[in-house]
Amino acid sequence: MPTTDEPHEMDDRFPTGEWRGFYVQPDSRLRHKMELLLEFAQEEISGMGDDSVGEFTIKGTYDTRTGQCWWTKQYVGQHRVLYEGRANGRGIIGQWQVPGQPASWSGPFFIWPRALGDLESEFERAFLEYELSAPAPASPAELVEARRSNAHLISMGERSSPFPTPGYSLAEIKL
Repeated sequence: MPTTDEPHEMDDRFPTGEWRGFYVQPDSRLRHKMELLLEFAQEEISGMGDDSVGEFTIKGTYDTRTGQCWWTKQYVGQHRVLYEGRANGRGIIGQWQVPGQPASWSGPFFIWPRALGDLESEFERAFLEYELSAPAPASPAELVEARRSNAHLISMGERSSPFPTPGYSLAEIKL
């Protein structure tokens, strides 16, 4: 694991150490597991890990005021993947995208500290919170409509994904 001379982050949302999680690919809607070793210090993320594609390194930043995180996952000898998410106190949830590829090369992810156990079952609740906390629409009329639409989707037990892949919903994600 990369180490720095800087002290580790004191914010409990960003513990240095072993993390686990998954990302979802839109074509199969399957959860692809990943194991990570992450270091958080001075609002910089670094680390390494592996998943079904291969070994990778992590390099990025985070903001302790907002919980926002941004990093690049660089597969050894392969492509890179951009991640953007938000720490929710139990992990980091957000979306990934392969740069320069169609929107179908993107999807949701959820990672959490290994010490918290298996949080995979919390994904849908956490992702719904992430969707609902997205920036508000530009005009007051759009804001009212978005709130009405979100309230209706929640009451119906349905919600659509913010990702641009047509017909993609959380209900279709498979274990």
